[in-house]
Amino acid sequence: MIVEVIGKVDQGYSNPYECLDEDGNSFIVKGLPRSSQVNEWICANLATAFGLPIADYELVEIPEELYFGLDFDTQFDLGCGPIFGSKKIPFAQWFEPKTMQHIVTEEEKLKIFLFDYWVKNADRNSDNTNLLVSDRRIRVIDHNSAFDKNYTREDVYGHIFYDQIDCTWFNDLAFRSKLEEQFEGILLNFDNIIGSLPEDWQYSDPPINTLNATIDLAAIESTLRRYTNDDFWFFV
Repeated sequence: MIVEVIGKVDQGYSNPYECLDEDGNSFIVKGLPRSSQVNEWICANLATAFGLPIADYELVEIPEELYFGLDFDTQFDLGCGPIFGSKKIPFAQWFEPKTMQHIVTEEEKLKIFLFDYWVKNADRNSDNTNLLVSDRRIRVIDHNSAFDKNYTREDVYGHIFYDQIDCTWFNDLAFRSKLEEQFEGILLNFDNIIGSLPEDWQYSDPPINTLNATIDLAAIESTLRRYTNDDFWFFV
Protein backbone atom coordinates (compact mmCIF):
# COMPACT_ATOMS: atom_id res chain seq x y z
CA MET A 1 0.00 0.00 0.00
CA ILE A 2 1.40 3.39 -1.02
CA VAL A 3 1.21 5.92 1.81
CA GLU A 4 3.16 8.86 0.36
CA VAL A 5 3.82 10.31 -3.08
CA ILE A 6 7.22 11.97 -2.82
CA GLY A 7 7.17 13.54 -6.26
CA LYS A 8 7.91 13.21 -9.95
CA VAL A 9 11.22 11.63 -10.94
CA ASP A 10 13.51 13.86 -12.99
CA GLN A 11 14.70 11.09 -15.29
CA GLY A 12 12.15 9.60 -17.66
CA TYR A 13 9.60 10.79 -20.18
CA SER A 14 6.54 8.90 -18.94
CA ASN A 15 5.87 10.84 -15.72
CA PRO A 16 7.21 8.30 -13.19
CA TYR A 17 6.82 9.18 -9.51
CA GLU A 18 8.69 8.11 -6.42
CA CYS A 19 6.41 6.76 -3.70
CA LEU A 20 6.74 5.11 -0.29
CA ASP A 21 4.77 2.11 0.88
CA GLU A 22 3.63 1.36 4.42
CA ASP A 23 6.87 -0.53 5.14
CA GLY A 24 9.07 2.37 4.08
CA ASN A 25 10.06 0.85 0.74
CA SER A 26 10.61 3.29 -2.10
CA PHE A 27 9.04 2.59 -5.49
CA ILE A 28 9.21 4.27 -8.85
CA VAL A 29 5.64 3.97 -10.09
CA LYS A 30 4.00 4.30 -13.49
CA GLY A 31 0.45 5.50 -13.69
CA LEU A 32 -1.91 6.36 -16.50
CA PRO A 33 -2.62 5.75 -19.31
CA ARG A 34 -3.69 2.16 -18.81
CA SER A 35 -1.76 1.06 -21.89
CA SER A 36 1.43 2.16 -20.11
CA GLN A 37 0.63 0.07 -17.03
CA VAL A 38 -0.41 -2.97 -19.09
CA ASN A 39 2.76 -2.80 -21.18
CA GLU A 40 4.93 -2.48 -18.09
CA TRP A 41 3.34 -5.44 -16.33
CA ILE A 42 3.34 -7.75 -19.34
CA CYS A 43 6.92 -6.87 -20.32
CA ALA A 44 8.20 -7.17 -16.77
CA ASN A 45 6.86 -10.70 -16.55
CA LEU A 46 8.20 -11.58 -20.01
CA ALA A 47 11.60 -10.06 -19.19
CA THR A 48 11.83 -12.14 -16.02
CA ALA A 49 11.06 -15.30 -17.96
CA PHE A 50 13.57 -14.30 -20.65
CA GLY A 51 16.29 -13.92 -18.05
CA LEU A 52 16.86 -10.17 -18.27
CA PRO A 53 18.35 -8.36 -15.27
CA ILE A 54 15.19 -6.34 -14.68
CA ALA A 55 14.67 -4.18 -11.61
CA ASP A 56 12.41 -5.76 -8.97
CA TYR A 57 8.77 -4.93 -9.61
CA GLU A 58 5.31 -5.53 -8.23
CA LEU A 59 1.78 -4.19 -8.22
CA VAL A 60 1.31 -1.58 -5.53
CA GLU A 61 -1.86 0.21 -4.43
CA ILE A 62 -2.68 3.89 -4.29
CA PRO A 63 -5.72 4.08 -1.97
CA GLU A 64 -8.53 6.55 -2.65
CA GLU A 65 -7.86 8.46 0.57
CA LEU A 66 -4.32 9.22 -0.62
CA TYR A 67 -5.47 9.90 -4.19
CA PHE A 68 -8.01 12.53 -3.18
CA GLY A 69 -5.33 14.36 -1.20
CA LEU A 70 -3.09 14.79 -4.27
CA ASP A 71 -3.03 17.81 -6.56
CA PHE A 72 -4.91 17.53 -9.85
CA ASP A 73 -1.83 16.98 -12.06
CA THR A 74 -0.60 14.13 -9.88
CA GLN A 75 -4.07 12.57 -9.80
CA PHE A 76 -4.16 12.81 -13.60
CA ASP A 77 -0.73 11.17 -13.96
CA LEU A 78 -1.10 8.38 -11.41
CA GLY A 79 -4.74 7.47 -11.02
CA CYS A 80 -5.50 5.23 -8.06
CA GLY A 81 -5.96 1.59 -7.20
CA PRO A 82 -3.42 -0.97 -8.45
CA ILE A 83 -0.39 0.56 -10.14
CA PHE A 84 2.90 -0.70 -11.55
CA GLY A 85 5.91 -0.15 -9.32
CA SER A 86 9.64 -0.83 -9.59
CA LYS A 87 11.59 -0.90 -6.36
CA LYS A 88 13.99 2.00 -6.24
CA ILE A 89 17.60 0.88 -6.48
CA PRO A 90 19.70 2.85 -3.98
CA PHE A 91 22.60 4.83 -5.48
CA ALA A 92 21.81 3.61 -9.00
CA GLN A 93 23.26 5.57 -11.90
CA TRP A 94 21.77 6.15 -15.32
CA PHE A 95 23.67 4.02 -17.85
CA GLU A 96 25.96 6.19 -19.98
CA PRO A 97 26.91 4.51 -23.29
CA LYS A 98 30.22 6.33 -23.72
CA THR A 99 31.67 5.46 -20.32
CA MET A 100 29.92 2.30 -19.09
CA GLN A 101 29.98 -0.16 -22.01
CA HIS A 102 32.39 -2.43 -20.12
CA ILE A 103 29.75 -3.05 -17.44
CA VAL A 104 27.41 -4.86 -19.84
CA THR A 105 28.45 -8.34 -20.99
CA GLU A 106 28.13 -9.41 -24.62
CA GLU A 107 25.41 -11.86 -23.59
CA GLU A 108 23.45 -9.12 -21.82
CA LYS A 109 23.71 -6.82 -24.84
CA LEU A 110 22.36 -9.52 -27.11
CA LYS A 111 19.54 -10.51 -24.74
CA ILE A 112 18.46 -6.89 -24.19
CA PHE A 113 18.46 -6.24 -27.93
CA LEU A 114 16.54 -9.44 -28.67
CA PHE A 115 13.95 -8.71 -26.02
CA ASP A 116 13.34 -5.14 -27.19
CA TYR A 117 13.09 -6.35 -30.78
CA TRP A 118 10.63 -9.06 -29.73
CA VAL A 119 8.30 -6.69 -27.84
CA LYS A 120 8.77 -3.78 -30.31
CA ASN A 121 10.31 -1.46 -27.76
CA ALA A 122 11.99 1.48 -29.51
CA ASP A 123 12.59 3.32 -26.25
CA ARG A 124 16.15 2.19 -25.49
CA ASN A 125 18.66 4.24 -27.42
CA SER A 126 21.67 6.45 -26.81
CA ASP A 127 19.45 9.41 -25.90
CA ASN A 128 17.30 7.44 -23.46
CA THR A 129 18.97 4.23 -22.36
CA ASN A 130 16.41 3.10 -19.77
CA LEU A 131 19.16 1.13 -18.08
CA LEU A 132 20.43 1.57 -14.53
CA VAL A 133 23.78 0.61 -13.05
CA SER A 134 24.24 -0.42 -9.43
CA ASP A 135 27.23 -2.26 -7.96
CA ARG A 136 28.60 -2.55 -11.50
CA ARG A 137 25.52 -4.50 -12.58
CA ILE A 138 23.00 -3.47 -15.21
CA ARG A 139 19.26 -3.21 -14.51
CA VAL A 140 16.62 -2.99 -17.22
CA ILE A 141 13.66 -0.64 -16.70
CA ASP A 142 10.83 1.10 -18.53
CA HIS A 143 8.74 -0.80 -21.08
CA ASN A 144 5.67 1.41 -21.22
CA SER A 145 6.33 2.16 -24.92
CA ALA A 146 6.49 -1.49 -25.97
CA PHE A 147 4.20 -3.07 -28.58
CA ASP A 148 4.60 0.03 -30.73
CA LYS A 149 2.43 -0.28 -33.84
CA ASN A 150 4.73 2.19 -35.61
CA TYR A 151 7.90 0.22 -34.87
CA THR A 152 10.21 0.31 -37.92
CA ARG A 153 13.57 -0.84 -39.19
CA GLU A 154 14.99 2.52 -38.11
CA ASP A 155 13.97 1.72 -34.53
CA VAL A 156 15.92 -1.54 -34.76
CA TYR A 157 19.01 0.27 -36.03
CA GLY A 158 18.64 2.92 -33.33
CA HIS A 159 18.78 0.45 -30.44
CA ILE A 160 21.57 1.21 -28.02
CA PHE A 161 23.26 -2.17 -28.61
CA TYR A 162 22.42 -2.82 -32.29
CA ASP A 163 25.87 -1.93 -33.61
CA GLN A 164 27.58 -3.96 -30.87
CA ILE A 165 26.02 -7.36 -31.43
CA ASP A 166 26.65 -10.00 -34.04
CA CYS A 167 23.48 -9.98 -36.17
CA THR A 168 24.65 -13.02 -38.14
CA TRP A 169 23.20 -15.02 -35.24
CA PHE A 170 19.80 -14.42 -36.86
CA ASN A 171 20.90 -16.50 -39.85
CA ASP A 172 22.06 -19.39 -37.68
CA LEU A 173 19.38 -22.09 -37.74
CA ALA A 174 20.47 -23.62 -34.43
CA PHE A 175 20.32 -20.20 -32.73
CA ARG A 176 16.94 -19.53 -34.28
CA SER A 177 15.57 -22.88 -33.17
CA LYS A 178 16.78 -22.39 -29.61
CA LEU A 179 15.28 -18.91 -29.41
CA GLU A 180 11.98 -20.02 -30.95
CA GLU A 181 11.77 -22.73 -28.32
CA GLN A 182 12.42 -20.17 -25.57
CA PHE A 183 9.77 -17.77 -26.89
CA GLU A 184 7.27 -20.59 -27.17
CA GLY A 185 7.95 -21.72 -23.61
CA ILE A 186 7.51 -18.21 -22.26
CA LEU A 187 4.23 -17.72 -24.11
CA LEU A 188 2.79 -20.87 -22.57
CA ASN A 189 2.32 -18.63 -19.54
CA PHE A 190 0.90 -15.67 -21.49
CA ASP A 191 -2.71 -16.33 -20.47
CA ASN A 192 -1.64 -16.35 -16.82
CA ILE A 193 0.12 -13.01 -17.26
CA ILE A 194 -3.00 -11.54 -18.84
CA GLY A 195 -5.10 -13.05 -16.09
CA SER A 196 -2.95 -11.30 -13.48
CA LEU A 197 -3.78 -7.83 -14.85
CA PRO A 198 -5.86 -5.94 -12.28
CA GLU A 199 -9.55 -5.70 -13.08
CA ASP A 200 -9.39 -1.93 -12.52
CA TRP A 201 -7.10 -1.62 -15.56
CA GLN A 202 -10.06 -2.33 -17.81
CA TYR A 203 -11.11 1.26 -17.16
CA SER A 204 -9.43 4.54 -18.03
CA ASP A 205 -11.10 6.81 -15.48
CA PRO A 206 -10.17 5.82 -11.93
CA PRO A 207 -11.58 5.89 -9.35
CA ILE A 208 -14.99 6.07 -11.09
CA ASN A 209 -14.19 3.23 -13.50
CA THR A 210 -16.92 3.82 -16.07
CA LEU A 211 -14.93 4.30 -19.30
CA ASN A 212 -13.41 1.25 -20.95
CA ALA A 213 -9.68 1.44 -21.59
CA THR A 214 -8.54 0.76 -25.15
CA ILE A 215 -6.16 -2.14 -24.60
CA ASP A 216 -5.63 -4.45 -27.59
CA LEU A 217 -4.40 -7.66 -25.97
CA ALA A 218 -4.84 -9.57 -29.24
CA ALA A 219 -2.41 -7.17 -30.95
CA ILE A 220 0.09 -7.63 -28.11
CA GLU A 221 -0.05 -11.40 -28.47
CA SER A 222 0.27 -11.08 -32.25
CA THR A 223 3.42 -8.99 -31.77
CA LEU A 224 4.91 -11.63 -29.50
CA ARG A 225 4.19 -14.41 -31.99
CA ARG A 226 6.04 -12.73 -34.87
CA TYR A 227 8.93 -15.11 -34.27
CA THR A 228 6.92 -17.82 -36.08
CA ASN A 229 7.29 -15.84 -39.34
CA ASP A 230 10.45 -15.78 -41.44
CA ASP A 231 10.25 -11.97 -41.66
CA PHE A 232 11.06 -11.75 -37.96
CA TRP A 233 14.43 -13.37 -38.49
CA PHE A 234 15.45 -11.39 -41.55
CA PHE A 235 14.25 -7.99 -40.37
CA VAL A 236 17.64 -6.93 -39.06
